[in-house]
Amino acid sequence: EILRVTGVQTCALPISRDLNTVWSLEHDGSGLQWVLSSSLTSDYEFEKDLDKFYQPHAAIQLPNGDLMLIDDGADRVGCTKDETGGCFSRAICYQLDPATRKVSVKWQFEVPYALNERSYGDWAVEERDLWNEVGGSVYKLSNGNYLISFTSVSDQEKYDAQATCYAYEVDVDGGSIVRSAVRHLELSGMELTQHMANLLHHAGHDCSDRKSVV
Repeated sequence: EILRVTGVQTCALPISRDLNTVWSLEHDGSGLQWVLSSSLTSDYEFEKDLDKFYQPHAAIQLPNGDLMLIDDGADRVGCTKDETGGCFSRAICYQLDPATRKVSVKWQFEVPYALNERSYGDWAVEERDLWNEVGGSVYKLSNGNYLISFTSVSDQEKYDAQATCYAYEVDVDGGSIVRSAVRHLELSGMELTQHMANLLHHAGHDCSDRKSVV
């Protein structure tokens, strides 16, 4: 999975879900910029283990250098094929500090708990959030909010046996959900995301930072 991104530097972001790794490559093919990984040797160090991502998806680097992705969470400590109670997914935004080579969580969003209901890092709460087995997406909108979708939710998760899929417009700075859409039975996950994007488009919000898949 490789996405074109624009920002401080133009680059490509190949992802290995199984290796829990994101590489930043010069878009002109001249070489590697950096590696961020929860499993391999990484150019950046996470502040805490709970900040690490597992089975990453849909990585985008913003113009200010922040890295957004969906952390699907499979293979996370406490999440196995037989025991899924510790499985949870989130949209997460990292701030990379090239000077110190540290990476910190700028914000994150899980379901059902909103940003303003708790401070991040509470495992007892996070294990109750939904588990998106594969996929999902996060895009920054032209109004400054974020379009976040979880479109392949597991029906084996301990706290969400119905496997409900969601898409949200989230005001990260204000810590609130602006609007949301829930999957109808006749909609696939991709159709749900497109349905939400259409609603936002008609409301005057475009996915201006959405990048094309190479």
